[in-house]
Amino acid sequence: MIVSPNVTTTRIISSVIKGLYDELKFSRVVLIMPSQDGHLTMRLSEGLTPDSPFHLLKFQTAQSGLLKVLMTKPQSLWVSSTNFQKYDAMLPGSFKATNLSQNFFLMSLFVGKKSVGFVYCDQSNTEQNLDQHLYSEFKSCLMLTNKALAFIAQSNKPKVA
Repeated sequence: MIVSPNVTTTRIISSVIKGLYDELKFSRVVLIMPSQDGHLTMRLSEGLTPDSPFHLLKFQTAQSGLLKVLMTKPQSLWVSSTNFQKYDAMLPGSFKATNLSQNFFLMSLFVGKKSVGFVYCDQSNTEQNLDQHLYSEFKSCLMLTNKALAFIAQSNKPKVA
């Protein structure tokens, strides 16, 4: 893997969020990360309107049910209209209040073994449906992102003589 030493984790994550929106054509792409006070909040996004409820998203990590489980290891989830009821009770109310689509992808982001948040993507504003091919592309993109973030973290560790 070739990653320039000048590339920061912020730049990589920003590029990935923009790429998911521009290249894979998701309607909404949202990066949700823990804030300093321990809440999960939206940090970066593409495709949100200025009045989107995602801008107000804030909930305790401990109360996040499914999202807390998602952040225990690098993993992804495809919630669709056929399995939404299965996951509905495990999603925080404030997360569902964001005009949540019943068809979306989630995947955790990690730097090495440390969870740094997760990415939410949907097709709420288009007629394009989520499908297996798009899910595979989404997962591949974020798995490579996790590898790049781990590589940068390892490269930035002080060298022990």
